[in-house]
Amino acid sequence: MLLSLHEAGAQSVEANKSGLRADVVFAQREGGDVALDIYLPEQHSDELHPVVLYIHGGGWQGGDKAEGRIFLSNPVANGWIGVSTNYRLSQQATWPAQIDDVHAALEWITAHAGELHADPQKIVVAGGSAGGHLSLMCGLDQRAWQDYQVIGCFSLYGPTDFLADEWNGHNIRYMLVNMLGADPVDDTELARDASPLYYADSRDVPVFMVHGDADVLVPYSQSELLLEQLEGLGVDARLLRVPGGNHGNFDETSPDWTEIARQFLQWSNKLARHEESPETDDSQADTTAH
Repeated sequence: MLLSLHEAGAQSVEANKSGLRADVVFAQREGGDVALDIYLPEQHSDELHPVVLYIHGGGWQGGDKAEGRIFLSNPVANGWIGVSTNYRLSQQATWPAQIDDVHAALEWITAHAGELHADPQKIVVAGGSAGGHLSLMCGLDQRAWQDYQVIGCFSLYGPTDFLADEWNGHNIRYMLVNMLGADPVDDTELARDASPLYYADSRDVPVFMVHGDADVLVPYSQSELLLEQLEGLGVDARLLRVPGGNHGNFDETSPDWTEIARQFLQWSNKLARHEESPETDDSQADTTAH
């Protein structure tokens, strides 16, 4: 399903006034600890809360879990537990260290679910750019899942296929080589192993992607490729196209952010309630079959 953002309505996003547990170490790796931040809902009851795990971007070589604060503010204000995680960057370790750390964060959440009043069977994974890539990998490759259940994955302009010709000579290529520890042209097996596209399966959880069609860093076609693959398999997948949107400009300063946040929360809430095929409200967005 292809959605177009600029014909959608907008609603305000509540500020997050929840409690923060910062710098919680969940893994000890060679070179240092790996930590996460936890944002608890203000109305924190004994009921189990669904969880959003946010994965930051930065070309696999930069960024920090603090970037998750803005993204998580809306779901946390609406009863979700927000978790924003770090992971080893490419200067510290190469693939698959990054996705291994994301899985370790999910395992930590599961182990501490009782303490957090979290429901490990209702986890949505989300991320932007490199974090969007890791979110898709986490949702589509289910081999590492333990006692938790990812019910959906959300990607803001994340890459999906490292074997695509469009990476040749592209300005993100050096980041990709650093993350993989090899050139994808020389090691196609490794590039395939790190590409969400090749994990697409009819059993996959719902996928929601947002991508600007003027993205100069991660081509819009990367999200189109995965959308086509998933829809061909009958998976609930959608792509929200942001007309004129470039890479990394969807945040609280962007006029598009309020609507993106609204649609993400609506989609996540329907997944947490186990409603079939969550749809975007037609009164708020124009939807067109892809």
